[in-house]
Amino acid sequence: MNYEKKFKDKRDELLYASFTWSWGNFDRQIQDEIIYTPLHMNDYLRGDTIESDHHHAIADVHYIYPFSDNSKLEVGYNLNYTKEHSDYEYSFDHVLDPSTSYIFNREEQIHALYATYGFQVGKQFSAQLGLRGEMVNNDFSREMYSGKREAFPKDYNSIYPTVHLSYQVNQMNSFQISYSRRIRRPDPWTMMPNVDLTNQEYIRFGNPKIDPEYTNAYELGYSLMFNKTTIFTSLYYRAVNNAMNRFEFPWTEDNALLYEFEWAWAVAGADATTGKTAQTFMNVSKSSNYGMEIIVDRDITDWWKANLSMNFFGSYQDGTDLGYDKVRSFNYNAKLNTTFTLPKSWSIQVSGRYYAPRKTIQGRSDARYDVDIAIKKSILNKQGNIGINFRDIFDTRGGHSYSFTDEYISFSNRHPYSRSIRVSFSYNFGKTANMRKRMQQQQQQDSYSGGSFDEE
Repeated sequence: MNYEKKFKDKRDELLYASFTWSWGNFDRQIQDEIIYTPLHMNDYLRGDTIESDHHHAIADVHYIYPFSDNSKLEVGYNLNYTKEHSDYEYSFDHVLDPSTSYIFNREEQIHALYATYGFQVGKQFSAQLGLRGEMVNNDFSREMYSGKREAFPKDYNSIYPTVHLSYQVNQMNSFQISYSRRIRRPDPWTMMPNVDLTNQEYIRFGNPKIDPEYTNAYELGYSLMFNKTTIFTSLYYRAVNNAMNRFEFPWTEDNALLYEFEWAWAVAGADATTGKTAQTFMNVSKSSNYGMEIIVDRDITDWWKANLSMNFFGSYQDGTDLGYDKVRSFNYNAKLNTTFTLPKSWSIQVSGRYYAPRKTIQGRSDARYDVDIAIKKSILNKQGNIGINFRDIFDTRGGHSYSFTDEYISFSNRHPYSRSIRVSFSYNFGKTANMRKRMQQQQQQDSYSGGSFDEE
């Protein structure tokens, strides 16, 4: 639902609101046959049944007040609400295992108030100052079939300032300088207290005590605009506190107590033997990235456009709090988007990404890449659109990683179910372009100052 009110006294004064509610169910049943070679361990059948339902609501209220043609204030409120109930049943040789089966409940509320003041001095200098305050309430609970119930609350309040200054030298050249504080929240799978025993020798579980990751980002940019080409370059520095990392360690009772995973040991510690490995997520005290980004936007022809971005950066990670070394490395990645506008309202977009190998506090990860393609046609006097999206057409998403410790060496090959084809149809009943644009701008602000981001 969307609402918009315009005011007669001021041309650009505006109040608008939007509300979205979605819900769904998810069911899955898997049965694995575990066979050991050599035959010094007994084979068994493992059953995995999940029944889950969720609700998700987003509400926005946004007000714009123009003081003059050169200055305006934007204020608003944003609510992001999630509620989830999941039932996990695990069985061995068709017998329910109450020591690992459980019911998981999750409720998350993110309340945010924000304000942005933008102004322009003369024809060359402009500025935008922003402040966003958030109150986050997380209520996680796990009730074991055996009767034990544990709560994992995670509440925190944060403030995110932003400053963006721009100086237009002439029609072709401009400079920008900015500062922002950002947050990367742990997703539900990262925090979920689920002990995965699919592989008895490689135990995996979430970390409900993990903290969000905060970044202070500084950037100096320069834009050069030609007739059909725009080049943007920037130098940046990003200091990260509580960086979230995938973490592995030998599965022993001492380590479980050291890293505060007693609840996981209660589930998977009874049959622990030498050589088992545990994988979870942990906070690294400090890390940083510094580097240069280059973006080239080019109209090659009237029907062919391309956008290329390249990022070259150094990375620093301090793993001493977890018993590991400080790691410094040089990294790079690239993204290419190209769009073909064809006759009779057809368009094709091809996008590809490449990520170079990276070092971590425990090892390294190999290079990876993926390619998507989307085809769209406008119909019904351009009020409707039919689209086909081919995601990960070469089936290359995922990646290989290696961990090296004093006790063991491990290799991981992650290959998610990413290859897919989606067919879509949309129809516009009225003039919704301005509303969609404002909603997209608000979503970008949520991602920039209070949502998740991908430093890669």
